Amino acid sequence: GKKRTRCRQCSGCLAENCGKCRYCLDMPKFGGTGTLRQTCERRVCEVLRKDERARALEREAEREVLRASTRDSRRRGAEGGAAASSCATSVEKHDRERAEQASAHGGGDLATESGAREPPTGDDDEHALRVGAAVRVLKSGPREDGSGTVLSMHNGYFQVRLEAGDVLNLRAKDLQLLVEPAAERRGSSRVSSQREGLSQHARSGGEGAHASA
Repeated sequence: GKKRTRCRQCSGCLAENCGKCRYCLDMPKFGGTGTLRQTCERRVCEVLRKDERARALEREAEREVLRASTRDSRRRGAEGGAAASSCATSVEKHDRERAEQASAHGGGDLATESGAREPPTGDDDEHALRVGAAVRVLKSGPREDGSGTVLSMHNGYFQVRLEAGDVLNLRAKDLQLLVEPAAERRGSSRVSSQREGLSQHARSGGEGAHASA
C-alpha cells in the first residue's frame, strides 16, 4: 500500500537513528543486509503511532463484538437443542402413556377417547356438584322424571340425565366407577349387567340405555 506520510515535526521524526535496535542493525550503513527495511524504533512518528494505537483499539473492539456474537449464537443453539430435546421427550412420554392406556383397555377405548374433546364443565366446584348429583341419581335408579338414565354416548362421553332435566357428560370409565359400587351392594349379577350395558354403548354409541343402580 501507499507509504504513510510522517509529520516531520514530532520528537520521533526529528530523532537520529539509534544504531542499536534491530531495524538499525539491519540497515546497510550499520552493517546489516537491508532485509527488514524499517525505520529506527526511536524515529517512529508520534502521529502515526497514535493512529496505529487507535486502529489497534478499533480492531480489538471488532474482535470483541465478534466473540460476543459467537457466544450468543452458541447459547441460542444450545437452548434450541435443549428445547427440541425436551419436546421430543414430552412426545415420547405422551406416546408411551397412550400405549400403556391402550394396553390396559385392550386397545378398544383408546381410539374413541383420543378423538374426543373434554366437554365444557364450567367452574371446577360446579362440576364437582354435578358429579355428586350424578352419583345420587344413579344410586337411586331411574325415576319417573327420567333422571338417573343414561341417555346416549356422544363424542366418547355418556350423557346422564340428572334432576330437573339437567344433563352431565361422563367418560365411560368414570360412569362405570359411579355405577359399580351401588350395583355391587345388590349382587354381582347387576355388576355384570351394568358393565355389559356400558360396553354396548362404547361399541355402538346407541341411545336409550339405562344405568340403574
